[in-house]
Amino acid sequence: MMQSVRNPTKNIPITIVYLLLLSPVNQNLTNLTNNLTYVPSVANKNHLGKAIKEEEKYMANHPSALKRQRQDKKRRLRNKSCRSTINTTVKKIFSSVDEKDNGGVQLYYKQAIARLDSAVTKGILHRKTASRRISRLTKKVNALSS
Repeated sequence: MMQSVRNPTKNIPITIVYLLLLSPVNQNLTNLTNNLTYVPSVANKNHLGKAIKEEEKYMANHPSALKRQRQDKKRRLRNKSCRSTINTTVKKIFSSVDEKDNGGVQLYYKQAIARLDSAVTKGILHRKTASRRISRLTKKVNALSS
């Protein structure tokens, strides 16, 4: 006999498998509950038992929605790459500030500002986010030069 219930401590489905052993007909409730085995369900696995990736969980049905998923994936990767290069440049600025390397700081500072402005133009970052980050970088660079 199979029954699916929710685990009261966690909000995940649990399958209760009743393992009824050969016993007298007048078996009481305590013996029945002792024979219960909790088996967690396989909610995040496909029919082959492989883990499902986050983007593959919800498959679109219409061609336009499928195209939208493909476009979103490309854009997400492009945006991630751009953000990564910005963060790398900012880290290089901080490492140059720690080493008191004025030439490196000025070089990476110009690159960071150019990349932040480019990200705003492409719609990857909000303009106020970029402005805030540029302002904070400028304060750091000015503190080094003074």
